Amino acid sequence: MARVVRKNRRLAAANTKWQVYFDHLTDGRGNEVTDYLVLEGITSPPDHITGVCVLPVVAGQFLLIKSYRHALATELWETPRGFMDASETPAAAALRELTEETGVSCTPADLIPLGYFAPEASTMAARGGMFVALNCTGALRPAEDEIGLGELRLFGRDELADWSRGATSRMSARSSPIIAIWCGWRGREPGVAEIGQRLGPDAQWGEVFRMRSGSDRRCFSTATVS
Repeated sequence: MARVVRKNRRLAAANTKWQVYFDHLTDGRGNEVTDYLVLEGITSPPDHITGVCVLPVVAGQFLLIKSYRHALATELWETPRGFMDASETPAAAALRELTEETGVSCTPADLIPLGYFAPEASTMAARGGMFVALNCTGALRPAEDEIGLGELRLFGRDELADWSRGATSRMSARSSPIIAIWCGWRGREPGVAEIGQRLGPDAQWGEVFRMRSGSDRRCFSTATVS
């Protein structure tokens, strides 16, 4: 692979969360782009981990948020997610976003890390931490202080599994963090079905996620294992 060199960087725009750059890139094969767009967080650590998403488990079901996303002009079912505050750890941010956006909470011991995902590795200098929040308790409370966040809904395991495989046709749009978390938990070997068979129908979600969290942490670019 020819080495890519950044010859220049120009700030094109910025707001309270993001900076937009135009980079001048070349490589050893003579290719050149003078305005390669890069989106970077205002606070961007060396590892580029700037946000989190967390999949809440409430009484054995998964809690998702229906969100209107202006850039796509459509609604998506998403996990609670958001930016990390300054000096905040990914785990602390996940616990905070969980409660802010849904009203439920879990203990730190029930927050299971599943690795990281890259929302759009070609243009975004950002990575997000993925978590599952087990044994969530509290009254469901939709957030009203953020544009686009709406209905909260609980989904069963089979419904979310079909959804992640694209088998549920009535759900026309799926956000990548949901698929990434589901695939990260499921892993390759053993799969969801095999884990369920081993643990039995009355198995607790905590056992299942803890089995996966220690043995198969990956980084995802959108929904694809990298």
